[in-house]
Parts: sequence; structure tokens; C-alpha cells
Amino acid sequence: MKVIPLSYVIHSYFMLLESFTRAVLTKEKQTGTCAAAVIVLDLEGLNITDFLNPLSTPARLARLVVKVWSEYFSETIIKVYIVNSPALLSVMWQVTKLIMDKKTQSRITFLDKPSDLLEHLSAKSVPECYGGARRDDSGYADPPESACKRALQVTPQHYYDVNKLWREHGFERLPSRITTIAIKGNEYVEVIR
Repeated sequence: MKVIPLSYVIHSYFMLLESFTRAVLTKEKQTGTCAAAVIVLDLEGLNITDFLNPLSTPARLARLVVKVWSEYFSETIIKVYIVNSPALLSVMWQVTKLIMDKKTQSRITFLDKPSDLLEHLSAKSVPECYGGARRDDSGYADPPESACKRALQVTPQHYYDVNKLWREHGFERLPSRITTIAIKGNEYVEVIR
């Protein structure tokens, strides 16, 4: 079984938030007004016991995600609605709020059921599967009433060949496998092509 390193997940999360930021900036440029994203996070099927140990990888990931969002991207996401959350999560939320600033806390709302989204958002913004009127028949969403793409299983052809990057940039002698590079101020690294 292959395990995805936490750093890869955080990198993907940064890319997702960067794409949100670019979409927001594009919308602001088109309309001339401020724009921001509203996120609906469906936790159906989440195994909350994975998060009980504060040193576990899922718990560390959750803390990092909240930290990255609150410190770097909180201005682009104005609200996060959490639906289908496990019952124990409300207890954990009380603890989590202690590490979060008040502004970020105010942007997160737990809803009892998905149809409660209609009390906060217009029906045209809420997917049909949550009781709204949004449907994506463009071919992207699967199923269309979810307005989301179905998650795909990761297979070996999805794995990234780390040496490919070096070859694409003309490096003939590939460096030995590097797991982490940390460069501090006033340090220099020589790269030879």
C-alpha cells in the first residue's frame, strides 16, 4: 500500500486555495466589486476516531489545513458550511476553536442537515442533492445533481515521476533522491546543469 506524504497533501491544498484566490481575483476584475468563495464541506463517511489522537497524521493534517487557511487565505473564503458532521465533532470543535482566531471561527458554521444550507444560501447556489436547485449538466459533475466531480481512485499511472521535472529543465545528471531541502537566510546552493 502506498501512502501519500503529508507534504504532498498540503501542497495540493495550497494549490486549491491558490486556484480559489485566482478565481476570486478574476471575478473581481470582471465585476469591479469584491468577491469571495463560500465552501460547503460534506463530512459524510468521515471516521472521527482517526482524529482522536492529536499526534495522528489526520489530526496533524486538520490542524495544518486550518492554520494555512486562517493565516494565508482567510480573506478569499468568507464562509465554510460543514454538513453531515459526526456527533463527536461538535465536542472537538470546542477544543479546536481555542487555537483559531475569532474572525476565522465566525466564518465556520456547522449545520444539522444539508437542507439547512437553504437558510444561508440561495437555492440556485445549493446542489440538488442538498435540496437546492443547482445542477451541473456540463459533463463535469458526476452525478449532475451533486454539482461535483466523483472522487477517483489513485492508481500507479497517477504517480508523479520526480526525475521528470529535472529532465524537463535540462539537467543531465539527476540529483540523488532528495526528500527535504531547507534553505535558510544567507545560504547558497549551487545547481549544476
